[in-house]
Amino acid sequence: MTSTKPISLLVSITFFFSLLLSSSSAQSVVKASYWFPGSEYPVTDIDSSLFTHLFCAFADLNAQTNQVTIASASQQKFSTFTQTVQRRNPSVRTLLSIGGGAADKTAFASMCYGDEQLRDAASRMAISGCSRS
Repeated sequence: MTSTKPISLLVSITFFFSLLLSSSSAQSVVKASYWFPGSEYPVTDIDSSLFTHLFCAFADLNAQTNQVTIASASQQKFSTFTQTVQRRNPSVRTLLSIGGGAADKTAFASMCYGDEQLRDAASRMAISGCSRS
């Protein structure tokens, strides 16, 4: 039998970010898209004037430390993503997407359903990461 915890976690996180996005912007419409550094589409070709929010996908979660990590091959692209898309649209909000289809779902589950202090730390990290963009 499969567990519904990862699915309910994903729904909860999505709901949380939708509230965050709707309350953080005076705009009534959110136009968002994902960009993946491993794609052949250069970030410089994104017409960010078409969007209110852009997601850079995907960071990973280290199962031992519960820290967000970025693959070394993607670090340069991740580090310049916000600056690059804000050249065309200074008000576009950028967010880091953690996980994806290849993510270690057990790492997310253990982080979110394990130790209460760990859950609180993960929530603070997610919120502080959003407030910096």
